Formats: sequence, C-alpha cells, structure tokens
Amino acid sequence: MKLSLSVRIVESACKTRLHIPFQELVSVAKSSGYDVICMRASAVGVDSPTATLASLRAIVKDAGLKVSMVTADVNVPLNNVQGPDSLRNIGPSLDVAETLGCNLIRVCLKRHEDIAYAKTAADQAAKRDIRLAHQCHTATLFEEVDSSRPDRNRSLQLWCDLRAVLPAVVWAALCGGHLDEATAVPDECLRAKPST
Repeated sequence: MKLSLSVRIVESACKTRLHIPFQELVSVAKSSGYDVICMRASAVGVDSPTATLASLRAIVKDAGLKVSMVTADVNVPLNNVQGPDSLRNIGPSLDVAETLGCNLIRVCLKRHEDIAYAKTAADQAAKRDIRLAHQCHTATLFEEVDSSRPDRNRSLQLWCDLRAVLPAVVWAALCGGHLDEATAVPDECLRAKPST
C-alpha cells in the first residue's frame, strides 16, 4: 500500500500557507516511510508561478516521492461559495496537476447545478488522463449519506448524473451494490427511473 501524506498537516488555519517549508515536510514524509504527497493550494496551486510549480515537483521527485492528488484552488478546501468555481474553468487545475505529475484533482460540488460543470470538467480532464474527485464534506452535495444514496428517489438523478465524476470505489462504498464495470454506474441507476 502506498501511503500519502497531505500538506494539510502543516497548513495554517486559513488554509492558504504552510507553517513549515515544503522541503522540510517532504523530508519528514520520506523519512517516515510515505510514498506520495497530497498537494494543496497552500503549498502550490493555480495562483502559483510556473517556476514555483516546477520547483516543488523537483523537490518531490528528488526525494523519490510522487504527488497523489492536487487541490489546486484554495477555495476547494475552504469549502466556500467559490469552491465549485474551478469546475467552470478546470484548465488551470489540470495544468497544475500535469506539471506536478499527478492524475487526480480534488474538486468541490455544492449545488445541483455544479453537476453539469463537473461533467464538462471531467471530460476535459479525461483528455489529459486526469481524474476528478469530490471529497465528502459538510455543506456539499454529499453532506449526509441518507440524502445522497441512490435508493432515495429525490437524489437518484443526482447520483446518475455524477457517474462520470465519482470513482467506482465511491459507488461501492455508498451504494453497497454491484457496479456495471463498463460504465461504473450502480445497478440502481441502470434500472430505476427517478420520480417526478
């Protein structure tokens, strides 16, 4: 199993900067047996100069580590109303992930209307062999398991709409059902029709 250490552990309360130099965190990760670093905008993100992105990638690579996931926009971990905005312009986040050699970006969906943007963003990401992931978080579409399970008629369409952006492991964990391997859609979405 590859272990990932998140820069979150040395992040300031405002989530916009680190308490220690990034190189020191990477050194601790390496000496503690971690294989990868989970990057957040507090270290480097969409507002960082290209040279800074390249520098941090070199630090990670020189330590023999990789980047497991990128949260490239500070509004995503802040979970504020601007959190989903990166879905509307995913290009800069894709650039950050690509520069860091990472194929997974954390995004934020707070409202049902974010789904269409997430689909478009996921399509753009797929063209670059990058995946998007939404963290189950308070004040998002997935705050409560009961309201986000596909066996609830009011949320079935939401789940079916999200099949393009949620990894199969999330379906399995929350649906508890068999997955159609070709489409990673739970049986419930393949069979059921949402009530009107």
